Order: sequence, then structure tokens, then C-alpha cells
Amino acid sequence: MTHFEITTTTIIQELFANHGIDAVRQDNTLEFTNQNIRLEVRLFVHHADNPAQKSIQMDVVLFYGLLPIIESFSGFGQDDEQMINDAVYHFTVSSFHVLLSAFFTDKFDEQVKKETWQINQQAFTAILGNVISRGNVPDDLGFSWHDEYVHEIKKLPLTQGTHWLRLYYGQSNSQVIAYEALFNNKHCQTIMPLVENFSWKKSDNFYSIRQFLILKSGIDINRIAYLISQYDNQYDAIEPIQALGLTQLDAQKCAAFIPEAFGMVFIKALGVQGEFPKTAYANNDDNDTILIDLTQEMLFCQSLELAQQLLDDGYHHQKQFLQLAMMSAAFNLLNTFLADDDNQATQLDFANIQTLFHIGSLTLPTQETPKTQKPKPFWKFW
Repeated sequence: MTHFEITTTTIIQELFANHGIDAVRQDNTLEFTNQNIRLEVRLFVHHADNPAQKSIQMDVVLFYGLLPIIESFSGFGQDDEQMINDAVYHFTVSSFHVLLSAFFTDKFDEQVKKETWQINQQAFTAILGNVISRGNVPDDLGFSWHDEYVHEIKKLPLTQGTHWLRLYYGQSNSQVIAYEALFNNKHCQTIMPLVENFSWKKSDNFYSIRQFLILKSGIDINRIAYLISQYDNQYDAIEPIQALGLTQLDAQKCAAFIPEAFGMVFIKALGVQGEFPKTAYANNDDNDTILIDLTQEMLFCQSLELAQQLLDDGYHHQKQFLQLAMMSAAFNLLNTFLADDDNQATQLDFANIQTLFHIGSLTLPTQETPKTQKPKPFWKFW
């Protein structure tokens, strides 16, 4: 932890406070207890041969979900204070109000542009931040490049939830020096190859263009997984999940499916071989029961994808990831099995685990459960 990270975090804390959002600071972390969101500030010093060209990289990492939003900014100046102020300024005019609108309050939406975009046959709310620049932008640059960018975004095969994108383009002496199109913190393999050929104007001077935006639609598995991980029992999170606008049924499904998906991905990462179940059961207060095909259950499939992405990106060591995995019936079975010193994880087959979740007074679709497959309560195995 550096003094400069603490100083920068304090400045950002004051920025939120000036917009009516309270946060508790601990070193370089802000805890937004009312929103159950955490923000971290990370600084990296860039050493240059010329002392007059000092710069830093400031990363603002927003843990609104298990997969965080990472926004990076350069800060230039003759001393540390100037570099920090430069980085914070560009965060403020570029990304701050987008994050504010998406996760905290709509009271300052005049600072962003909100539109409804149809993407992959779904309606997304697009929250666009300011287009910010450095250097000498050509007077005739226009916005054709932006139209081309949005056109490509609308062709992406997006799933429901929250997604974030960042576009950057820089050129000098009529030559491209850097460009990127990030999607959920990674290079967008679809848009990235196209950015260089958007309708940019060549110039003898240096200039750069940057824009950050967030897309939101439907049920956000990333956010819900983060909420569930705050509890010892996933079903204690039902009310907070419903507060996001989900029905009781979808909240129950999330509480059941998300831990199971994380448990499966985590156990496979341990090197355990074998198949996992492709079905689950649901029942209600009248003891009606329906068999669920997990391969066709959107919330479960999206949970698997999120867990795998977190694993691939190295976030599986987070306590939240482990908390979710340990809630699963699969992990419970693994833990029980390995309690016997003679057993090895590679000997265990998870194919016969069945999950049963309760949906209260809701009416289930008519479907008879095979009498030979009488469901057992959650945490029971056979």
C-alpha cells in the first residue's frame, strides 16, 4: 500500500460524497455498504528516461459483481500530485458518471447519454460516458467513427446481464500508435481488428480518443453471485435478489443454480474426472415436483459461463468464489468423500447428485416426475 494510493482513494471518496454517495475508506478500498459494492484504487508508476515525462497508471476496480469492472487511466505531470490529479480528472469526466448511473443513482444522468439498443434480440439500456480526448483533435473528426463502433457493438451475441466496453484510439504523425476495444476487461476479438480502420482523421499532431459505456439487460448473474457470496446460506439471499427486480421463482433458481455451477467448475479445476448431473428438481408447498433439464436452463448455463470465466481470469482464489463453491451439493459430497483418507477425488463420480430447490406457493408447470426417481432433499446424495 502506498501513500499515493491512499491519497487517490480519498479524493475519489470525496468525489462520491459530493454526489450524495457515502463510502467507508480502508487504505485504498472504498466500501459502499448501502449498495454492497467495493471499489479499489491501484497505482503503477511509469519510469521514463526524461524526468519531465513522468506518468502513472491508475486502475479503478469496481467489485459490483464477482467479475469486477476495471477502468485504467494515465496521469501525467511534473510531480506526483499533478499526475494523480490528471488521472482522477480523466476518470471523473470519462467513467465516473457512467458507474454512478449504472450502480448508484440516476440523479446525475444529465452527465451521461442513455439509449435503448436492441442486441441479440434483447433490449439493453446503454449508458454512454463522454468522449474524452488528449492532444490536438482534428476539427473535422466528426462522429462517423462512433457510429461504426456502435454498429459493431449491436452485432455482438450478448447474453442478459451487465457488460462494459472501452474504446481507445491514439495516433501521431498520421500513424496509429495504439488502439483497443475492451469488452468486460478483455480485448473484444470481434471489434478489436476493426478499430484501426474506423473513420479517424489523420493528423501530424498527436491526439487520442476514449469512451466508456455500460450495457444492462435482464438478470445479472455476476451481480447476484456476488450477493449470494455474502451469506453462509444461499437461500438467505432470496430477498436481496428479489430487490433487484427478480421474481420469486427466478430468485430461487439463482440461489440454487449459481452455487452448483461454481461448485462444478471449482471441482473440475481440482482435477476431478467424471460427469456432473444434467438435471435438478423443483417442488412447491403442495409437494408438486418437476424435473429440470439444466442444459436448457438459461440461469444455470450463464452461471457456468461466469464461473469458468472467473477461473480462467484467476479470480477463483477470491473468497467469494470459494464461498459459492462450498455452498454446492457437489462440494459437500467431495468434502465428505475425502474425509476418508483412503479415498481420492479422481475416484468420485458426481453424475448422480440431484439438487432439489423449493419455490414456495408458486404453481409448477404440469409434469410428472418418474416414480423411479423420487427426489430427495437438497444436500442428500445417491
